Amino acid sequence: MINDRLRPWRKRYRYFLIVDTALILCNETAIKQAKKGLEAYLSTRQFEELVKVTELLFMKGRIDNKWSYLEPIIQQYKTNADHAKLPELRILITANMSAGKSTLVNALIGKPVARTSQEACTAHLNYFYSKSFEDGRVHISNTTLKLDASFDDVNKAEATSGQHVATYFTMMIQTQHRLCVIDTPGVNSAMNPEHAKLTRNALIHEKYDKLIYVLNASQLGTDEDMRHLRYVANNVPEEKTIFVLNKLDSFRAKEDSIAESILRVREDLQELGYHNPIICPISAYFSLLLKLKQQGEDLTEDELDDYERLVNKFAKEEFHLSNYYGSASFQDKRIDEVPFLQNSYRSGMLNFEKVLYGGELK
Repeated sequence: MINDRLRPWRKRYRYFLIVDTALILCNETAIKQAKKGLEAYLSTRQFEELVKVTELLFMKGRIDNKWSYLEPIIQQYKTNADHAKLPELRILITANMSAGKSTLVNALIGKPVARTSQEACTAHLNYFYSKSFEDGRVHISNTTLKLDASFDDVNKAEATSGQHVATYFTMMIQTQHRLCVIDTPGVNSAMNPEHAKLTRNALIHEKYDKLIYVLNASQLGTDEDMRHLRYVANNVPEEKTIFVLNKLDSFRAKEDSIAESILRVREDLQELGYHNPIICPISAYFSLLLKLKQQGEDLTEDELDDYERLVNKFAKEEFHLSNYYGSASFQDKRIDEVPFLQNSYRSGMLNFEKVLYGGELK
């Protein structure tokens, strides 16, 4: 290919090649080694020009008009390089089946990348990494690498093996971290007892900074939940753990009490030895619908019906989940000015992101 009649080194091709190589390697030392490897195929003048292009990758300021056609991909490299330098925040998520764990993963990411259903879904550890910008692409790495995967591809791959998925996370909070969200199997599957072993092994041996324990608000205090809560209490430091009270969209105003449910969870956790547990009430499903609609994704007819119903439901004062975050609740006038932020505030997601990531509104 180097010396064939198509002459790929002619004019601009070599410059695009070094910048594309930089995007792949995202490491200054490796990029300079790649540049040196091209020297044998170029004239002295051509190599000198290639050196100048390589230097553009690492310099600050505006790019000379001579190289303006390279500016978009050079900027992509710089954005990725800056992202790669950020410290990584690793978040492990655990729950019993049907707590809405995978829906919460999707709500955090803003895309349906984790399989959800009423049956046991997650059978492996799945890692979801945040990308530096939205390019409309999802990358999967399991037995093979796929750089432009559909959501169906992701879900099918998850059904057969653990995987690493990279995509842009839709967040409302500014964070100074790269993110890795680790989805684990539900621990109470009678048909798949190995799922509990896999998750508990991850709780002990996996590297993570924060643990999210997801509770189903309509099934509190079950023997299965208390058993897993006790295991977590005995093996994970309290300061790493955040409890999410999920599925509050299933509550009925006259029959259920959010405040009483939070109090009950707090009392159960204190009996297990927690001193001041962090409890975040949320509707992961409503939060996901909000993000999908905000991004212009097509919702199904059922999802559109659910969206309208939940907007109306969470507009009622008793369902303003922001009321239950106390001093952790956002105080920002932009929330009332932007419907998406207002609804995300009521769904619990906005304040949950603040608790999880820290930082302020974008």
